[in-house]
Amino acid sequence: MHKPEIEVISGELTCSENKANGMLYWNLVALRLYIEPAMGDEITFVFHRCQVTFEIATIVERTNISEIRIAPPYVYDSRGPRRIDSVLDMPMKPDSVTTAHTGSEMIFRGSGRGDLRGNTETNLTYKRFENSIAIIEAKLAYSHEEQQVLIRTELPWRRPDPNEERILSRWISKSAT
Repeated sequence: MHKPEIEVISGELTCSENKANGMLYWNLVALRLYIEPAMGDEITFVFHRCQVTFEIATIVERTNISEIRIAPPYVYDSRGPRRIDSVLDMPMKPDSVTTAHTGSEMIFRGSGRGDLRGNTETNLTYKRFENSIAIIEAKLAYSHEEQQVLIRTELPWRRPDPNEERILSRWISKSAT
């Protein structure tokens, strides 16, 4: 089995304050990946063996992101069942013919997109992140052996929308929408 080719299409990381416990909540909204297994290969990413971290130079040391998931993009489906974790509570369906996923794995039976997500909390009190860069690194474990593919991307800081009061800061790649 050959290592898959993985292209980072875009990404977004947000930081908000959990006022109940004073912690900062970090949400890897999505690291949009295009994954190409070697011709004829099928690969399965196993979430419990994957590791994703982020850091912001001189502000946040390397921190593990938990609750890692990879899922295909979803699209509106007026005839389909409701997706349980849909924020909009609208009928959604996976927008992929080459992938399948569960809460513990994602299978690629050909090239396709997968959105890497996760979150964590820190007790960091620093809240000024202007002009910083978030570095996301991931070790994605796949298939039946201890095989991993490494990815790294940098997300520049972007001023949050003032209408989103809960978001303290946002890092987003220029191609993200």
